[in-house]
Formats: sequence, C-alpha cells, structure tokens
Amino acid sequence: MINWLFVNYLRGKDNPPLPTQVTALAFLSSVVADGDVATDWLYYNDITTGEEDIPDWLITLQLVSCICGSLSWLGVATDGRFVSWVRSAAILIPALLVFIIAFPLHIIVHVLDRVDSYTGVFCLCFLELKDTMYENIKENVLTPLWLRAKQKPSFSSGTVLFFGILVEDIPQLVVTFLIEEKIKSDHPEGQISNAALVNLLFAIFDILHKLAQAYDLRKDVQNAGYAFKRTIKAHGFWVESLSLSGVNQILSSSFDTTAKLLDAVTGKCIQVFECESTVYGTVALGTSKVLAACKTAAFNNGGHIRMFDIATGALDYDLKLDFVPNFVCVYPADSGSFFTGGDQGLQRWHMPTESASTPQLISTYKVQGGVQSIAFLDNDTFVSCQGSSSVHVWHVNKEEPTHTIRANENDVQVWSVLAMSSTMFLIGNSNTKKGLIKSIEFVNNQWTICKTFDEHSNGIMSLTKINSSLFVSTSHDTTAKVWDITRAEPSSLFTFRGHISSVSSSVYLKEEQAVATGDKDGAIHIWSIGKYLKDEENQSLLQHAHNSDDD
Repeated sequence: MINWLFVNYLRGKDNPPLPTQVTALAFLSSVVADGDVATDWLYYNDITTGEEDIPDWLITLQLVSCICGSLSWLGVATDGRFVSWVRSAAILIPALLVFIIAFPLHIIVHVLDRVDSYTGVFCLCFLELKDTMYENIKENVLTPLWLRAKQKPSFSSGTVLFFGILVEDIPQLVVTFLIEEKIKSDHPEGQISNAALVNLLFAIFDILHKLAQAYDLRKDVQNAGYAFKRTIKAHGFWVESLSLSGVNQILSSSFDTTAKLLDAVTGKCIQVFECESTVYGTVALGTSKVLAACKTAAFNNGGHIRMFDIATGALDYDLKLDFVPNFVCVYPADSGSFFTGGDQGLQRWHMPTESASTPQLISTYKVQGGVQSIAFLDNDTFVSCQGSSSVHVWHVNKEEPTHTIRANENDVQVWSVLAMSSTMFLIGNSNTKKGLIKSIEFVNNQWTICKTFDEHSNGIMSLTKINSSLFVSTSHDTTAKVWDITRAEPSSLFTFRGHISSVSSSVYLKEEQAVATGDKDGAIHIWSIGKYLKDEENQSLLQHAHNSDDD
C-alpha cells in the first residue's frame, strides 16, 4: 500500500505514473509486498522463540535475509527515494568529516587575524596558508560533494523489483526450506509450521508476481531528470559551444584553448584543434573544414577566425579581427560565406577560394555594444542580441537593422537568440536573478512579445531548436529544459538535472533522438528526448485524424 501511495501522490511531473500503476490491482500488489515483509519478521520471531533446536547460523541467515528484505522493500515502497537517501548519505558523511577538520582551521585564521603584528612573519605566513587551504577545500571538496549529494540516481522500477527478488524473496525461500528441513530431521513426524507455510506461500507468490511486475515496469525510470546515455569528459573547463559535424559528430569549443571533434556514440575524441586562447564557437564547413572563433592570447588585442582541416587538425588559415569574436556561423543561403560578431562588430566574410586565397570582407553591420549571437529567420533575415535589453532584426544586405525590439524589463540582458520560424524567435536573458525566455512573433506588421517561459532560476546560457515546436534551454542553474512552444501554458515538458555546474551549451542529435549539453566543468552529457518526440508525433497524428473527420 505504501508504494502505491508514493507512486500516485508523491511523483513529480517529469515522471508521472504509468496507467498500470494507478489501478486497484497495483494497490493490491503493494499491500501484498507489505505483507511479505511482515511475514518474514513473524517467521523469524517464531523460530527464535520456539522450542526447536535450530542452529545459530540458520537463525543468523534468516535475520540477514529479513534485513535485506526490509531494505529492498524500503527501496520499492518509497518509489526509489530510499536509494537516493542512502546515496546522499554516503556522499555527505565524507563531506561532514572534511568540514569538521576544515572549519576549525577557518576559525584559527580569524583568531590569528586579530593577533598583533609583532607576533612576527610566521603568523602572517601561517594565516595566508590556512586561508588558502580552507578556500581550496571549500571550492574543490565541499562544494562538489554537496552538489553531488543533491543529485539522485536514475534507475527503472523494474530493476529495483528484480533486485528485491534476488536479495529478499529467493534467499527467504531457501532459508525457510533449510530451517524446516532441520526441524523435520529432528522430529521425523513433524510438520511445517503454520508461520513457515504462510511465509513460503507469500514468497512463492511474491517471486512470480514481482517477476511479471518488474518486466512491466522496466521502462518506468525513476529520477528520469538525472538519466543520460553517456558522458564525455571533453575539456578541462567551460564548454563554450556545441555544434554538429555530419551525423553523430559533435564540435565542441572551450576556455581550455581547444576545439574538439567528438563521436557522440562512442564518446571518443576524433580530432583536436589547437588555438592560442579561449575558443568561443566552432562550425563545420561540410566534411573537410572547421571554423573556430578564437580570442587572441594577448590581452585586449582582438581575435581570430581560424580554419582547420578536419582530417589532420592542421591550421589552414588565420583571419585576424579587430574584435574578439563571440561566435561564427555559416550563412545558410551561401555556404561560401560566414558571419562573425563580437564586442565591437558584426561582419560577413567570403571563404577563401582558388581565385582568392584569403577571406574577403562582404559587409560590416552598424552595431552598438557588440553582438553575442545571431539566428537566421530565413535566407534574407537574421536577428541579433548584444547583451542588453534590445534585439535587432536585420536584412543581410543592409548595414542597419530593420527593426529593434526591447524586452519589457529594463534589467534584462539578452545573450541567447533562437529562430523557430521566419516569423517567430526566442530570446533568453543571462541575469542571475531569473532565467527568462520570451517568444517574439511578427503580428500585424510588427514584432510583439507573446509568451514568457520562466521556470529557470538563473540566467539562460543557450537555446537550441529541436523541431518546429520543441526547443531546449540551458541555464546557470545547472539544468536544461525541454519546452513545447505550442502549449497554451508555457511550462516545460522535461527538466534534465544531470549536471552539477552551469550548463553552457547544447546541440540536438537527430539520429539518436537526444540532446548533448556541455557545462562549466568541461563535461558533455547526452540524454534522450525520444519520448517527447513520440508524444508530439502521436499528437500530430491525432490532430490530423481529427481534421480528416471534420472534412
């Protein structure tokens, strides 16, 4: 009964119960599981208080079986929460021990800070050493442990049930037979006790029932928000951007001065592209070249667009810019040209060709305050954001914006923009107070803010399109969310919680029906969204059938 209550009343929206888990049969199964644990302990009490001379090792074996069974029952009855509690405790106990050691050192630092200067250089050196030590322990040990303790393990309900069979039901069945066999050998005319008979019947029924139930619940994933297909430790620091290169190949750029070509299926690094400093963005040119937007190693000295050979990783060309480029992207209507923009400019360039061995500048757009990113609405129009409350709509052949849209809030800093169609785009702000996403549509000959998506608790880092209605957002709050732009209520479909630091970038892997997200620690998690694609496809089919009936 306890499991039934947990499943039906205490689950979050990311993991609603299956239809089979809300039935009267599911309630009965939950009651039977509770009764099975109770009968185990009743039988243990019967053999310890009875007159039969049962060896201590058999009694101990029964006790161990009862304890394992109770722990397994707790895992199932609490709908997996007990497993999460045990994991968090296992992480927090070492963290507590470290804190017990580190906190007194922090107190000593403050005490020594009040000691008069005549105590000498030793106190000063000791003070600096302790202060540095405490900060290092806090940043590199306590904070990561605390963040990991807040995460939850992901597993299927079927796995927990099957584990319960292995550690509880089968051992209980064997131990009961061993004990009753011993009693019979001492008393040839003896019979199986009533407690043993009830325990055996419960165990046999429970094994068969749990096997069937485990099979039915094999896809009922607990803590689905923490589940991912694989993790790639791609970089040593921030993953600045992610993009596709062919099928199931990811281009990643990082603060660690490298860009990498990664296999999304195996997680292996295919190629490394070396730059002098931070790489803010990369894009593939077909299957042979890669463009990388890099900062110059010298402080405040512009940046570069570097062209690399994918096969060898060799640098083919280095284009020097007067500004630090925040991004680079290929013009969708002409793969022979690219756009780049940064803190002081927005430009379009021609690629090197046989007739022109160097990139040729096509256009310089008149921007104020720089450009953080752009998104193409169609072949002729794109929208840009610049880290302020304004976004601009441009025609590719005009140097000045055709439209300027201002967000309603004065403190909004728009750093992300995503085109959903030729008449609608999304913007995301980077404010630390609240991560807001707004949809802007071209209605009645003007651009109008229509919806606000406000579930993130910190600034938006990236926006990625899945299809005409679904998109993914990533945030400083360590989460990524899947949204449906067509829903009347702007609420997320799913929240991915597998990261423990700011989620800085994302890319959609169509072949795998998955999303890859990169974080501040240099890790890339790949997690499935197939369920939401299927739900949308089923909804589209139902809508099409409904329209056909109306016709």
